[in-house]
Amino acid sequence: MSHAAVDAVTFTGSTSVGESIHSAVPASIRTQLEMGGKNAVVVLEDADLDKAASIISKGAFGLSGQACTGTSRVVVHEKVGDGLLDRLMEHAQGIVVGDGLESGVTSGPLTNEAQLEKYRTYLQIGRHDGGTLETPLSEEKRGAGYFAKPAIFTDVKPSSRLAQEEVFGPVLAFMTVSSYDEAIDVVNGTQFGLSAGIVTQDIGLAIRFARDVEVGVVKVNQSTSGLAMNAPFGGLRRSSTQTFKEQAGASMMAFYSNDKTAYFSL
Repeated sequence: MSHAAVDAVTFTGSTSVGESIHSAVPASIRTQLEMGGKNAVVVLEDADLDKAASIISKGAFGLSGQACTGTSRVVVHEKVGDGLLDRLMEHAQGIVVGDGLESGVTSGPLTNEAQLEKYRTYLQIGRHDGGTLETPLSEEKRGAGYFAKPAIFTDVKPSSRLAQEEVFGPVLAFMTVSSYDEAIDVVNGTQFGLSAGIVTQDIGLAIRFARDVEVGVVKVNQSTSGLAMNAPFGGLRRSSTQTFKEQAGASMMAFYSNDKTAYFSL
């Protein structure tokens, strides 16, 4: 990265790798980093719980949880927590894990053995920190691969490792709160700031959420994962260097361009 031929460095991946790259790049080299996340969906009392469960399941278990914008935390009002959990359990138990080329399979394998071991480690961490694993985890596998069943933990403390660290697998931390303000404190209570969502029928509350939440991508009644490729993309805090946006727009074009000021007298 210090080679004279390198004009700029752009990276998308984990925070640990991104920050090691950042420390190795000379100050004169333009750098753009999009890194990890611990993305949350807030579900308050007015939410359609069927819609909320579908949105959360897609974000948490789609792509086997291997998306930087995937949902890894649920922050739900205590009055509707049980109803939402029941619906999420139905979604999780309906997922068929196996070879994606086989008929009926809805979730493929993790990337490699190291990622599978990381998934298993966080199942142990979740239990050790007082969480309750609600989903059964049989060892059934369909074909060769690094398969991981969807895992939902309740009784998760906002300060626990399961609620703070990126797993990059189908593991969901389910937390209850008693108010909107408490929900915002929990969502903002990590080192990351990539994506967050809310499920609500109140447009005013949705606008307030977009202002209050400290992330680069806000979703209203949509999964935290899935992005419009023509929209600028980037996070806040330790999810990004916050220098230039990826994907589209003037910021993305600026990263790959140089400004030059020329003065002429004729």
